[in-house]
Amino acid sequence: LLAEYHEGLVCLSACLAGEIPQKLLDGDYAGAKSKAEFYRDIFGSENFFIELQDHGIEEQKRIIPSLIKIAREIGVDIVATNDCHYIEKQDSTVHNILLCIQTNRTVNDSDRMEFKTSEFYLKTEDEMREVFASYPEAIDNTQKIADMCNVDFEFGVRKLPRFDVPNNED
Repeated sequence: LLAEYHEGLVCLSACLAGEIPQKLLDGDYAGAKSKAEFYRDIFGSENFFIELQDHGIEEQKRIIPSLIKIAREIGVDIVATNDCHYIEKQDSTVHNILLCIQTNRTVNDSDRMEFKTSEFYLKTEDEMREVFASYPEAIDNTQKIADMCNVDFEFGVRKLPRFDVPNNED
């Protein structure tokens, strides 16, 4: 399906839950590299990026060197991203409360879903450059990707999907 509809798309390798990072966390470097080559071959080396994230999570820090090594070995660029779930850093407490509401848990539940750091907010370029100071090209490549995007938004117009109701019922 991806091979059929890849034209005009840009693909990033994903967060810790993605296939490539998961293989690295499982100690399967060859499998991670093979999966990265798979996506590179579908999207092309100009449209596939190895994604680096650092929210202060040990697993992310541990796999960054391997992600960079894979990118260099297969001839694709790296890009730094931040998994944004709220706007301001101080919103992390409210976000965790909302997660509790969504999952029918309380903040006192030890097995509840929660984000372990407060770094899942929309960071400024300066903040991202500080986090990824050793990899300035990863920040620069965010602009490269933005320049590749061509989207026109038509504001003020509702674009609802068409849904045919059986038997013309409403």
